[in-house]
Amino acid sequence: MLLADAEKLALELMAQFGLLPKWRFEFDDAVRRFGCCHRSRTSRYMGGRFAQLSDGGKITLSRELVSRNDREQVEDTIRHEIAHALCPPKCGHGSEWKAMCARTGANPERCYDHTEVDAPKGDWQATCRGCGRVHTKFRRPKRELYCAAKDCKAKNPPEYGQGRFNPICKLVWRHKDALPDPSEAQRKKAIEAMKARLRAQEPESIAASEGSRMPTEPELTFQCVKCDRQSISFHVTCPVCSGDMMPASKLQAEKESLKKRIAELERKAGK
Repeated sequence: MLLADAEKLALELMAQFGLLPKWRFEFDDAVRRFGCCHRSRTSRYMGGRFAQLSDGGKITLSRELVSRNDREQVEDTIRHEIAHALCPPKCGHGSEWKAMCARTGANPERCYDHTEVDAPKGDWQATCRGCGRVHTKFRRPKRELYCAAKDCKAKNPPEYGQGRFNPICKLVWRHKDALPDPSEAQRKKAIEAMKARLRAQEPESIAASEGSRMPTEPELTFQCVKCDRQSISFHVTCPVCSGDMMPASKLQAEKESLKKRIAELERKAGK
């Protein structure tokens, strides 16, 4: 229904039941309710004390739901809220309000029928594993929620010690644009691929560990360049002759290289 037509209809019905000019009409941005009755609270000194009185107010309709539905649903909502305005404050949806609905021609139900009203669905969805019912929310709930449908509770009653609800009815919320959960076959395939990748990396990891291993006991032995004194503790200079200390394996390698060099020079000199 067009917003202009809905506003015109609301003002006509409000005038018909005597709400104008104290009451006014507006649109709001609600998406979870169709309409609302707002009372203006005023204080008046009566009987030696201040009393809270209701002096007019406003009736609002959801701009989104009005645009998505036809005249029948919009008119029923307006008559619903007019019944609230004609009832005393804090009347709620009791018997007095239902009697007023018979006068205004509204359907005496607390909320609109989801099967008849076109309402936007929330971005957060959860499917009950007990009955398969899909629940939607506009925001992700901060506390645990369970499917509270009567047929679901009758079909899946809680066992002793489970509390008010069966754990199978617990709702797990997911965003509508989230990636779907992987199937069991996809999960096994991913695990096998990870195992193959780890097996392929084993030789590289072994070589890296061998390259970074701690020196063995002979490699930890130090030897003096002058007196050939050996020690397993590191010293910059020999504590006996003050000669330079260096790893024994390195010193032996240098001596062997020097011997080979001397032998080569002697052989050339003999020729």
